Amino acid sequence: PSLTAPLPTVSGLTASLQLEQQPSYDPVQKVAWCRDVLNLINRAETLQTTAANPTSVGSADPPAGPLRIDDPQVRALVDVMTAIIIQLSAPPLPKPTPPHIAEVMYLRASCESSGAFATANPAIKRDPRTAFRDFEYAARNGYAAAWFKIGRDYENFGDTTHAKDAFERGVKAGDERCLYVSNSPQPLLASPT
Repeated sequence: PSLTAPLPTVSGLTASLQLEQQPSYDPVQKVAWCRDVLNLINRAETLQTTAANPTSVGSADPPAGPLRIDDPQVRALVDVMTAIIIQLSAPPLPKPTPPHIAEVMYLRASCESSGAFATANPAIKRDPRTAFRDFEYAARNGYAAAWFKIGRDYENFGDTTHAKDAFERGVKAGDERCLYVSNSPQPLLASPT
């Protein structure tokens, strides 16, 4: 297998837009397409932020706050992405949870936690509580990257015991970001001075 993969592009994602909107199209492929749209948006925002402030560090998360998307092609991609995420994450969720549903819950939680797509049509509003529950659902159903998000949320609330547990679960599930945090020589949280 190749160690590199092509980055998603506006033209490539637009080319498959009609296919993604077909009700009978493979939901696994729909989730992968949504992930690619999110990666494209995140990469564009990181490049824009880095250009404005060269010392800033990029993030794999959607940018915080509602995004202003002027490009009509990108706007169309975002609107279809949010519609697919909302559709595939709507109750009732299948039991047992297939991997693509756990991932779409993670994608929805990422959008809910940032509020980046609060102006999309349909919108995914900022809702940190629901995002936490969705990250937890994704993690407990096999989407390892969600453990890192849960651990970070616990860190932000000063709950190092639960944060450590989440990071350890992430390590066991194979998320490398949790390994870095759990093996870090620094404490999870700086002690108050």
